[in-house]
Amino acid sequence: MLVDEGTVTLERVTVAASTDIEASITQLSALENHGVAVLAITKGRIDLQNAWIADTAADGTPGGPGRAVTAQDGGLMTILGLVAQRSRQAGILVAAGGASLALRSSRIEDVAAGDDEALGHGLTALEGSSLVVDDVTVRRCAAVGLVFDAASGTVRASRITDNAVGIFAQGGSELLQVAVVPEAPVDRQVSISTDTVFTDNATRVGSRVVPVPSPL
Repeated sequence: MLVDEGTVTLERVTVAASTDIEASITQLSALENHGVAVLAITKGRIDLQNAWIADTAADGTPGGPGRAVTAQDGGLMTILGLVAQRSRQAGILVAAGGASLALRSSRIEDVAAGDDEALGHGLTALEGSSLVVDDVTVRRCAAVGLVFDAASGTVRASRITDNAVGIFAQGGSELLQVAVVPEAPVDRQVSISTDTVFTDNATRVGSRVVPVPSPL
């Protein structure tokens, strides 16, 4: 469903919000969508709570996305209690135009590569965006659990486990381990709390430039 005016509260639907629209969504089940299940774009704002998004398929374009969630081009999203399973290419993408996404008390699992066998990242923040990760499990991603590319973020009390690579920063983003993360992300810094746990990743921190998904 496309929300194109006003502030709305919706239950058990799939939503895109754009152009200063606000949507509040609870108890969402989105199964076997194509492309992106939930999208905030062009300063649209979505508050998503208690959602299950699974088996998002590619959109049919070569190497196209099969993402659970995207916030881009100034889109804003807050998420509490999401379980996202078996996405393709990337589980969550936040990119461009000051887009921001805050993810809390959630699980991102089993992200596979796309149809062209590229990517397979859990959470990806690009192009000046910001990503807050709080009490989140990211596991069994084919590529990198968390990628920050010219983006900012905080990671607190989270579990990054059983991915090919745990976390990676590039494009000027800098990883910092801290006792307490700042209240809001600092420009191009990725603050990781000491109570965030990395286990059973083939590599904890990536050391080479990795490809990243393109925004829509």
